This record gives sequence, C-alpha cells and structure tokens, in this order.
Amino acid sequence: MFTLFQKEINAFFSSLTGYVVIIVFLVTNALFMWVFKGNMNVLDSGYANLDTLFIMAPWIFLFLVPAITMRVFAEEKRSGTLELLLSQPISEMKIVLAKYLAAVSLILFSLLPTLVFYFSVHRLGSPQGNLDSGGIAGSYMGLFFLAGVYAAVGIFSSAITGNQIVSFILAVIVSFFLYTGFDLLTSTDLFGNMDTFLLKLGINEHYRSISRGVVDTRDLIYFLSLIGVFLFGSNIVLQSRKRIRIVRMISTLAIILMLNYIASFVFYRFDLTQEKRYSVAPETRQALKDLDDVMYIKVYLDGDLSAGYMRLKNAIRELLDEFRVYAPKNLQYEFIDPAGDPDSRIRNNVFSRLFDAGLQPENDRVMTKDGRFSQKIIIPGAIISYREAGLPVNLYKKNMGLPDEINLHQSIQTLEYKFISMIRNLSSDTIVKVAFLEGHGELNALQVGDITKELANFYQIDRGAVQGRPGSLDAYSAVIIAKPSRAFSEEDKFVIDQYIMNGGKVIWLIDPVQVSMDSLYMGSTFAFYESLNLEDQLFRYGVRLNPNLVKDIQCNDIPVSRGIAGQQTGLPLSPWYYYPVISPGNDHLITRALNMILIRFGSVIDTVGEDPGIRKTVLLSTSPYSRQVSVPAQVSLREIDQPRIQSEFNRSNLPLGILLEGEFESVFTNRSVPAVQSDLPVSFRAKSEATRMIVIADGDIIRNDVRESPNGPMIVPLGFDRYTSRTFGNKEFILNAVNYLCDQTGLIRLRGREFRLRMLDQQKILEEARKWKLVNTLVPVLLVSLFGIAVYFKRRRKFSSS
Repeated sequence: MFTLFQKEINAFFSSLTGYVVIIVFLVTNALFMWVFKGNMNVLDSGYANLDTLFIMAPWIFLFLVPAITMRVFAEEKRSGTLELLLSQPISEMKIVLAKYLAAVSLILFSLLPTLVFYFSVHRLGSPQGNLDSGGIAGSYMGLFFLAGVYAAVGIFSSAITGNQIVSFILAVIVSFFLYTGFDLLTSTDLFGNMDTFLLKLGINEHYRSISRGVVDTRDLIYFLSLIGVFLFGSNIVLQSRKRIRIVRMISTLAIILMLNYIASFVFYRFDLTQEKRYSVAPETRQALKDLDDVMYIKVYLDGDLSAGYMRLKNAIRELLDEFRVYAPKNLQYEFIDPAGDPDSRIRNNVFSRLFDAGLQPENDRVMTKDGRFSQKIIIPGAIISYREAGLPVNLYKKNMGLPDEINLHQSIQTLEYKFISMIRNLSSDTIVKVAFLEGHGELNALQVGDITKELANFYQIDRGAVQGRPGSLDAYSAVIIAKPSRAFSEEDKFVIDQYIMNGGKVIWLIDPVQVSMDSLYMGSTFAFYESLNLEDQLFRYGVRLNPNLVKDIQCNDIPVSRGIAGQQTGLPLSPWYYYPVISPGNDHLITRALNMILIRFGSVIDTVGEDPGIRKTVLLSTSPYSRQVSVPAQVSLREIDQPRIQSEFNRSNLPLGILLEGEFESVFTNRSVPAVQSDLPVSFRAKSEATRMIVIADGDIIRNDVRESPNGPMIVPLGFDRYTSRTFGNKEFILNAVNYLCDQTGLIRLRGREFRLRMLDQQKILEEARKWKLVNTLVPVLLVSLFGIAVYFKRRRKFSSS
C-alpha cells in the first residue's frame, strides 16, 4: 500500500500539469486577496484575518481537486495497467486508500504555501501579531476536510470511467451539488419542513461551521462519513467483476447512518477561537432549547456592502448558525437586501415600511468595480417573528465620536445579547411587569412615551399611584420614579420602602434642583432646591443628592438669540455647560459600549455610609473638566457670551448616577409606621433581601420631547436633539438599567462579552502595500517552483546514476 502511495506521489510531481494546477490555485487566491480591489482584498478591508481564503478556496478546490484525481484510475484503465494492479496481493480497498491518501497529501501540499498569507497578515496586524491563530487553524482544518470530500468524489468519478475528461467533469458536478446544491433546493420552497434536513445533507452547512474555527463532532462525522461512502463506492466499482457482498455493503452504510443519527443528539463542540466567540452562553442555549414553535428572523443586511458591514453581516450569520445548533427545527432566518429591487418606488416603500417598524437606516460607503466609492442606504437590523408577534431589533450601534470600525466591532459584541433578549421575550410565557409611579408630579405618559414603547417589547408597562396602599407594588419587578416635582407623603414612602425591603427594584430619576425652562427661554431664571421629602430615605440607602448644578465643558449645544430673547428658531448653536454630555465607561454591563448620554441640569450625588453589605458603583459621571454651582443661583442664557475661565472647571468625574446593590436598611427602622390604608395587618421588614436600585440626579434623562402636529401630539425619540440632530444613548441606558434590575437569569451578562478588534496597521499598508502584494503573489509560486526544480534534479541524478 505504501509503495502504491509513493508511486502516485511520484507520478504527480513528475508531471508539469500537477505544478500548474497548484500554481493556478495559489495565484487565483493571491489575486483576490491582495491585488484585485474590493471587499475580498485583505488590504482594502483593513481587518487582520484570512476570511477571503476560506471563502474562495472551496470554489477553487472545486476544480483543483478533480484535476488532481481525474487520472487516478482513469489513466490506469486507459493504459491497461488496472488489471495488473488488481492482480497484485493487495485488496481493492487498500488500492483505493493508497490513491486517496496520495491525493489528500497533494492537496495538503497545495495549502502549505498559503501560510505566506498568514505570515503577511501577522506582520501587518496592529499591533503586530494581532490575529486569531486558533480560529485560523480551525479554518484550515475545515478546508482540509472539505478538500478530503472532494478528493473522495474525484476518486469515485475516476473509478467509474476510463476517460480523464469525463472523470473531471463528473467530479466537478457531484462536488458542486454536494457543496451548494442542497442550499439551492431549499431556496425553492418546495420541500416545506424538509428544508432543515436537506441543508444538513449539504457540505456548505457543515463547512461554514468548521471554517470559523469551531470543531463540532457532528461535522467531523459528516465529513468522514461522506469520504467513507465515496471510497466504499470506489471499492465496489473495483470489485464489480467479483461477487459483491450485498450484506456487507448494506451493513456498512447502516453503520454510517447510525453514527450520524447518534451524533445529532450526542455531540461536542470545540471553539478554537481566542475569545471563544462562537461559544454561546448557557442562558442562550436554554432560551433556544425552550422554543416550542418556529421563530423566523429576517435580516435586512445584504447586497453590496462595505468591508465593515460585510463583517457585521457575516457575524450575524455565524451567530444565527450557532443558534440553530441548539434549535435546528425552531429557528430559521434569511438575509434580504432592501435595496435589491430595481424599481425605486418599491425600494422607497420597503425602506419606509422598515423605518415605520422601528429599524434605523444608515449610510454605507461602498467601493464600486472601478475603484470609486458611492453612498448607499442600508438597514442593519432584523425583524424577529414568533407566532403572531414580531419585534424589530437594530443591530448597529452608532456611537458618536468613535470610528466606524469601533462602532461595528461593538455592534458585533452585543449581537448575542440583542438577539437572545428579543427571542426570550417573544417566547416567554412569563410576563414581567414594570411600573411608572404617579401621584407626585412625575413625567406624564407622553413625556416618557418613547421609552415606554421600547420597554413594552420586553415588559408589561403600567402607570399608577400607590396612594399609601401597602403591597400595591409587589406585582412589579421594577418601579421607575421619573422626575417627581411634589413631595412624597410618609405613607407613600413607607409603601416604596417596604417594596424595596421585599426585594423590589427602583430607578430613582430625581431633580433635587428645580429650573423653570419657560422662564429660561425668556432669558434667565432661578435655580432653587426643592425638597421632595426623600432625603432621609435615600440617605439611609446610601446616597445624598446635593443642592447644586453641574457645569461641564463637554456639553451639548443649544440655539441662543443674541437679539430678541426667546427667538430660537434658526439661531446659531452655542455650548450650554448645564447640559453635560456624559461618556459612559466600559466597566459595567449597563454602560458598556453605550453612546454619549445627555444630562440636563444634573446634580452631584454623594455616597454616604459605610455599610459593607451595599456595593456602590458610579454609572454616570462628568468629564475631567467640570464644576458645580451651589443653589439658589441665577441661570441666564447670557452666560454663553461670557468667556470661559478654564481654571473654574477644576472638578473631575463628579457622580451623577449610582447603582446600589445589596441588603438595605429600612428608613422606618426605629420609627413609627405611618397610618397606611390597609384592611389587613401591616407587616414591617427592617432589612431587605438582596436587591438593587439606581439613583440618577437628573429626571430629564428619561424625558422625550413632544411636538404638536396636525394629527395630535407626536413623540420624539428619546435622546434625539432637534437642534444638533444628534441621537444620544439615553434610551439604551434606561433600557439597560431596567434589564439589569429585572434580569433573573443572568442574560444581561451577555452585554459584557468582549471580542478583540483585529485591525491591520494602515500606516504600514500605505507604505508597504506594493511589497506585500508582490510577496503574496510571487513567494508561494516561487516556493512551489523551487520544490519542482529540486524534485527534477533529484530524479535526474537518481536515474543518471542508475
């Protein structure tokens, strides 16, 4: 068997055709990866990976591998040596295996020079070496198994015909059908519930998983089974002149089918990527396994895309493929290009419909075939449908002030959290309730209409006053107190306090300082402290809201008239230091990767007490260049005209929002219980269960603008500033805060997943692009050529000496 293996290897390397085939494979990959302009080009994409190689190679192998295997048996038949070979004391199966192993070895030889591509990306990484070697190793493994299947198909095709051309064409057709034919069949919508089964029969479904660096035992068994079937078929062809043992053949096929069936239930997955980016969380797996009906996801991100958005699209597809591992029958998806229709009216209608559904459009800068750039509107979002319900999910996070590649990278990091939170809420039978408190001059339903609509995708939202009724909040997982303007009664404080003692969560959005905006629009107003009778309660929980206002150099702009007071339309914008723009940190799940947050007339929060059972985390704080103004104080628009004195902004990181976690002491400990309205005996708890609350010294952080329109009041999206046309991260901050407080399964932890951003060094690319194009185009060819020359002289010396 080994002698036959050597004979096949020597025969290949003795032929010029073999070297030409390998060189064509290497040059084709090099041209698409390093020379031709477009998203496939590594240098143009700017990302440190070899994705193009693993996308291109299966298609190139579709012709390369049949070219290697077409002569294996066909040439033996043509030259009449097959009968001689079969007469040797070696079994037909060993003959097949020897020729197959020789073909696989040649394929491996053709892959070795592509390590030059790896070396180049390694050197160009920013910093150098910034690429995922484990993931790339897994991708090479997947490519090798794919080529192994192609080789087995080629061996079989060569065994059933004596014509090399016919063998080549047959191997190409069969390999093409196995790779993408089943995908094409399922796209016809003719097979209904059989689609998932048909997809699993195709190579592409399994190669796509392993080519990412995820080794799944089901994929390995599939590839080995397919290889075994075609090699077994080749063995049967060679034994055609003998009595074929039908029982043996049937039993072998039965064993292969049984192995695949067992593997579909008992499997192991090994994520070779450095950050384990394709290992979904246990919470995700459980949510997917709990699906008892089909969930359909339409992703509106397809067509011609820039390298960055193509990376986002691929990440979405990879994640959904990972989801399907745990819900193979109950999760389906498709990618749709909303701009795919040539009719502009239809395209506009599609965009309008998706925008009305809640998906946000973005501009993409796409490189055309002539190397120029054009602007294109895209919809990086999806609509998730389950039974009769459907929810939109925006998959791109646009953080002002950050480069596009950082925004795209952060968007990819939060994909699992966004998808699985929607999936869980659509499929869950448990309804979690959240209440907006009323009765103390809080923001009305219109003023919190946008966040209410967003929260309604996840929770049942109610509004109401407690009116001193104990237990009236017990049904709610969280309570939002949004900018109260009237003092709380002792009875209401007691109800809220005992709600917290029993594990309730509260978001306090409090303005300790009142500023009349109507007066300010006329030119000036007075800021004054107004007690809400909550000072003692919040102090007991661990915080104190100070009677001051924060001014920050990092602030939003407002229009201010330098002429007649109050005329604001069409006026120049000026920085307004009382509107700090907060840069949330990445050290907590609530604020990680958030957009800038707008604060209006915020105040400083102090942490008080030294209770070790309460953990205090600052969520929002000012920039390093801020100051605080004690009240009462006059606030005037004329302050804009005054020169900024840098030395006055000498306070840094003043706390504006704090998360409190732990066991809290009741404010009514050692105090008389107020006379609350209850027909039953009132129970009192002095120490709380482990719970959480968030205190923000700004009630406007949750308030959206309301405009009058012919159709009635129109709610402006929370965080959108009509003067600067900027959208701040207030909505996502509030949503994250509520999710964090209400999360009982640890799903919020998915927001904490971090993937390393792997970029190329753009300066090196500018300076050395030509060098790396030449290296990756010529060096692999040179290596193969030198090997061929060495083999030639070795053979020449060997036969000359003979």
